[in-house]
Amino acid sequence: MYDVIVIGAGVSGAFVCRNLSRYNLSILCIESKNDVGDVTSMANSAIVHSGYDPKPGSLKAKFNVKGNAMYPQICKELDVSFKQVGSMTLAFSKENVETLKQLKERAKENGVEAILLNKEETLKLEKNVSTNVMGSLLCKSAGIINPFTLVAHCFENAIDNGVKLQLNETVIDIKSNADCFIIKTNKNEYKAKVVINCAGLYADKIASMVEDISWSIKPRKGEYFVLDHFGAGLVNHVLFPLPSEKGKG
Repeated sequence: MYDVIVIGAGVSGAFVCRNLSRYNLSILCIESKNDVGDVTSMANSAIVHSGYDPKPGSLKAKFNVKGNAMYPQICKELDVSFKQVGSMTLAFSKENVETLKQLKERAKENGVEAILLNKEETLKLEKNVSTNVMGSLLCKSAGIINPFTLVAHCFENAIDNGVKLQLNETVIDIKSNADCFIIKTNKNEYKAKVVINCAGLYADKIASMVEDISWSIKPRKGEYFVLDHFGAGLVNHVLFPLPSEKGKG
């Protein structure tokens, strides 16, 4: 029997395993794919957000800001490149500029330093932005990271500390009794005192196996313009359009 079984080997599962591996625990991570970080952790934006945008007082705001501050040290420990290039949210109308002012106040409530820039200041930092820009909100704490390396190095550290990783195994059922959880996969059966659900897009499916149907996941697709290394210097920051009723920007 394991002390802890973690379901899912994405970035959440990676950090749960790494942190728990510091204690005297037997830990197993089960992943349905043939490698770690192979689903949403592979297809994300690679941005470490500053936390200016989440609703003040929400868990998202709290943990976004806290997590952002942790990344420089984490990446140093894991030998992962982290470039704190900052982000700029762009405005292209007077109405947009007013919205930027509101976002600046939200950033202040979240404890994030945000600087409101006018047109000239924006173009000085980003010379290739459209000259129609009227201003921007600069958040210096935002950064970019390689999500593949982050997850891989995190698991390497966890495995060095004794965590076991089972790839190509899909959890198909979970039962519980007074002593433990019984996790059945397409290949094996495991027992654990504690199960931690890090299954990403499928976390609601895993939760339903223990009769938790109080929530569900609704996947959403984002669109980013990603430049290869030859595009270095074309832009200097992560550039966001302004959030609208149609999307988060």
